Amino acid sequence: MTNRLYIHSHMHNNNLQPDSAVLVKITDDVWSKDYDEENLAARYIGDNLYIIVSIPHFVYGFQRYDVVEVDKNTDIITKLKYRSKNTSARFIFNTRLSEEEQVKVMQHLVDLGCVLDPSKINMIGVDLDGENSKDSIKMELNKLLDQNLITDWEYVVQS
Repeated sequence: MTNRLYIHSHMHNNNLQPDSAVLVKITDDVWSKDYDEENLAARYIGDNLYIIVSIPHFVYGFQRYDVVEVDKNTDIITKLKYRSKNTSARFIFNTRLSEEEQVKVMQHLVDLGCVLDPSKINMIGVDLDGENSKDSIKMELNKLLDQNLITDWEYVVQS
């Protein structure tokens, strides 16, 4: 079987630069039709431990700044070692928006202090950390939905 791997491209307003990548299997019924694994940007901290730097797009159970252990032969995450306090949201742009309009929306969220991780399919991951007011960002996403700039968004909570 061909490995269908989703790789993150770049992030906006990111203060921790990755030096590695880790893999996580995609088990979601919808996204697993397109991808087998998601490649998450990370920083190696020793003993097969990594800090996740990117915001997961297609997997649940991991967040930015979580510390994970990986299999040293496959780079696949085997265990969550430390849960960060971060959560995230994901939203999808209205397909009628031009690239310029999308950039304006992303810049607005960056100006509010958000870290953004855009995907290749008009979906944007938004990191919600202790510095950002989760409620105010969720209200902002609802405004974008009301303005028909985005078609949907979800708040991703840890289990």
